[in-house]
Amino acid sequence: MKDQLFKPAVGAQMAYQNRIRILNAQPMRMYTLYHVVLNERNEEKSHAIRKNFVDGNFTPEELQGIKVKEAAREEHAYIVYHYGSNRLLLWMIAQGSIIKQISDIKSICQANGGVITSLDITITRTGTTQNDTEYKLAYDQKSGVPLFEATEQRIVDFYEKCKKEKLIRGQNLFRNEGVFEGRALMEIPKTIFMIGEGKEVVVQDFYDAIMDEDVDRAETMFKMLAKKVNPENHLITERDAEGKYLEYVYSDLKAALEELRCPF
Repeated sequence: MKDQLFKPAVGAQMAYQNRIRILNAQPMRMYTLYHVVLNERNEEKSHAIRKNFVDGNFTPEELQGIKVKEAAREEHAYIVYHYGSNRLLLWMIAQGSIIKQISDIKSICQANGGVITSLDITITRTGTTQNDTEYKLAYDQKSGVPLFEATEQRIVDFYEKCKKEKLIRGQNLFRNEGVFEGRALMEIPKTIFMIGEGKEVVVQDFYDAIMDEDVDRAETMFKMLAKKVNPENHLITERDAEGKYLEYVYSDLKAALEELRCPF
């Protein structure tokens, strides 16, 4: 699950790695507490227990027999687009200071006729320990007014498709498991453009073969795609089932195939 999490890096020089776009305006809210368990070497380790906020806090009966480290605290979860990795990541927030800053930004957005999902947010983190770490959230603005900008369509399409195909499973958090599955773990394809009539894209079949680790099928799909490369810009243009024009960077597809062929 750790590789699915967005963790702000330390230092102002890490601004690009700490730049995100929140995709779900309302967070998943949970009560989270940590209790002590013994691992296979009989060492004490912390283990998270989560409960949906709408179901109320943990009752004494639910905690009977559990060695709790501290009282349950509210935790928020957002799906974010992470510019540094071009992926969807999960942002788990237990720090009250961050929760308040996000709430303040939402209020500012509402006062200016916008929403937080139309803003890029950059987090500056200072400190490295629980006692000295601080977070400051900043967004693009001019004279105090947020500069709203619609989320790139390729990001919206990818996010919505993953939700529709149930490749993002928020309920996994209550089992301490990652929320992303299959294609949702991959980088977001560089798709762009407009609307027309068309058919299902071959590129999606290619990515399906990659996820299935089916080298032969991936090779076949790649050969079909290679015939569509525009020699001037090295892009592949197709149309999806809804008729949207999509463009793919040929080198990205080639790199995905090479990784399947030789993963290390």
